Amino acid sequence: MKNLPILILLILAACTLPPNASPTHGASPIPSQALMVEPAPTPTNLALGKPVTASTALPDFPAKMAVDGITGKGEANWWSAGNFSPQWIEIDLGAPASIQEIRLLTSQSPTGKTTHQIWGRGPNTAPKQLHSFHAATGDHEWLRYSPAEPWDGIQYIKIETVESPSWVAWREIEIIGVIGENALVELAPPSVESADIIFYQGSIVTMDAKMTIGQALAVKGDSILAVGSDAEILAIAGANTQMINLNGRTVMPGIVDAHTHILNDAEGHLGLDLHLAQQLALENGITTLANMFVTADFLAQMRALEAAGEVRVRTSLYLIATNNCGEIQGDWYKQHAPTRNFGEMLRIGGVKIFADGGSCGEPAVSEEWYYGYGLGNLWLTQEQMDAAVAAAHTAGYQVVIHAIGDRAIDQALNALEAALHESANTLRHRIDHNVVIRPEMLARYGEIGVIPAVFGYKSTCSLEGITPFYEANAWNWRALLDANPGLPVAWHGDDPWVGPINPFLELHSMVTRTQVAADGSLCEPPAWLANGAVTVVEGLRMMTNHAAYALFRETEVGSLEPGKLADLLIISANPLTIDPNEIRNIQIGMTMVGGVSQYCAPGQEAFCPK
Repeated sequence: MKNLPILILLILAACTLPPNASPTHGASPIPSQALMVEPAPTPTNLALGKPVTASTALPDFPAKMAVDGITGKGEANWWSAGNFSPQWIEIDLGAPASIQEIRLLTSQSPTGKTTHQIWGRGPNTAPKQLHSFHAATGDHEWLRYSPAEPWDGIQYIKIETVESPSWVAWREIEIIGVIGENALVELAPPSVESADIIFYQGSIVTMDAKMTIGQALAVKGDSILAVGSDAEILAIAGANTQMINLNGRTVMPGIVDAHTHILNDAEGHLGLDLHLAQQLALENGITTLANMFVTADFLAQMRALEAAGEVRVRTSLYLIATNNCGEIQGDWYKQHAPTRNFGEMLRIGGVKIFADGGSCGEPAVSEEWYYGYGLGNLWLTQEQMDAAVAAAHTAGYQVVIHAIGDRAIDQALNALEAALHESANTLRHRIDHNVVIRPEMLARYGEIGVIPAVFGYKSTCSLEGITPFYEANAWNWRALLDANPGLPVAWHGDDPWVGPINPFLELHSMVTRTQVAADGSLCEPPAWLANGAVTVVEGLRMMTNHAAYALFRETEVGSLEPGKLADLLIISANPLTIDPNEIRNIQIGMTMVGGVSQYCAPGQEAFCPK
C-alpha cells in the first residue's frame, strides 16, 4: 500500500486531462462514459399551445391566440377580453416547472400607463404574486422579466391586468423554463377539500353573529366552503379552482326580501313576465324573496316554472286567505302543505291575510294620519281575524298579516296572541308593514314573539298632508328595535307598490332617512323622521339574516358561513365603511345563487365565475 499516494495523484491528474488525452505511466485509459455529464435541459417556451382560460374573450379573439406562437405585427392574432381592466388570462403548463423568464407582447392602443400582476401556483398550492409590471406601454412591445432565481414548482401562470387605458389584450405570452426542474410542490393536506371558486383580496362582509370581516371566501358546489384570510383560503385552491381577485371589492350575502310582489305584479306596474321579473330581482342583488300574493293560478304558474328548472331566485310563496280588499278566499290553501327543504328554490311558505287597506282602501288608524282620509278600512272583525289566524295556525302554516295602521296592528297582535295561547311562536307568525305603531304597542311584538317586517324606503321629499298623529307614531323603526331587543326585525321592499326596486337605495333610506330628489339633490328628513333611523349594521341585518329568519331560511342564507348556500353579491363598496350617504351609489357587479353566477353586470366579467 506504500504506492497509494502516487495512485491518487495519477487519478487526479487523469481527471484534469483534455478529453482526448491519455494518462501517462502506462495507466489504463478511463472510459469516456465516466467523464460525461448529462447536459442541462434547454429552456423553451412552455406556454406554446397550452390550455388557456381567461376572464372573458371576444369570439374572434379567444384566449388560445395568446399562446399560438404568432407574433407578427401585421397579424390580427391576439386574445382580447373585449373590455377594460381588471381582466386576466391563465396558462396551464401541464406540469410543475422551473420558470426563468416571462415575456409578454402587448396589444394596446392608445399608449398609456398599465399594471400587470403575474401570479403563479402549483397543482395544489395557493397563488402567489411573482412580479408586477408597471409601465407606460403601447402596441406590440415586449415586456420581459427574469427572476434572480428561477420560480420552481409552478404549473399555472396568471397574468392579471389591473390598470390599462384600453381593452385588455395580449398578442402573445411566452413562459421560458423547464418542465420538472426542481419542481418541488407542497401538496395540500388530503383532509382539506379544494374549492371550486375562490374570491380573494377583498372585504368579505359575512353578517355572522360576530360581524366577521374576511379577505377571501371559498365555494364548493352550491355552498360556502370557508371564509378567512387570503393565506388561509388560497391554501385550499386546487388545480381546477377558479380564482377571482376581487381587487378590494366587497362580497356580502345576497339580499333577502321578506315581502314582495315583483313576480306576480298584480296591477301590471312592471309589465314583466316571470323570467324578466326574476332577472330584475337578480340585477338588484335579491337572491331570496317571498311572493306575498299567491292565488291558485299563480301557484300553478310557479310550479310549472320550477318543473322547467327556471326558478333562479329562492322563492317562498304565501297563499292568500283573504285578498287585498279583505274578501275571504276560503281554505283552499290547505291543499298545499308548507315546505321547509334545505336549499329548495320554490317553497310554500305560509298564508297571507289582509287586515286593512293599502293597495285597496286605506290603512286602518285610530286617529286620522292624513288630513281628509278618515280612519281607513279594517277589513275583518276581531272574531273573523281570530278565526282566520287560528285555522292557519292549527293547520301548521306560518301566518303573515298585512297591517299598516295601528288599528290593524292591534287586531293582528290580538289574533296572534290568542292563537299562540302563551306558547312560543314556533311557526314564526309575522305582521308586515307596521307603519303606524303607538308607543304602548311597541313591546307587544317581543312579548308575544311576533316577527315584524317593515319597509326600507321612505319618501322624504313629499310629506304634505300628514297630521301630528302621523309624526308621533309613523315610520319609527328605531323605537321598534329598541323596544324589542333580540327580536329579528326583517326588512321588505313590497315592490313594485312602494319605493324603487333597489335595496341599496332602501338601505340608504333606512339609515339616513334622506331621499334623492329628481334633480339629484338630497331631501333632508324632519327631526321626527330622522329619529326613527337605524344603523348600517342594523339595516343590513334586517335585509339579510333577519329576513332569512322570517322565511325559515336562516340556516341556508343570510350570512356567509361554511355550510350555508353560496348566495352572495360582489358590490362596488363596503356599506360598513363608506359615508352612509354614499350607500345609495353602491353598484352590484355579480349576483350568485347556489354557487352559480346568475347576474354579471356589464364590464364586471372578470369577477363572475364561469
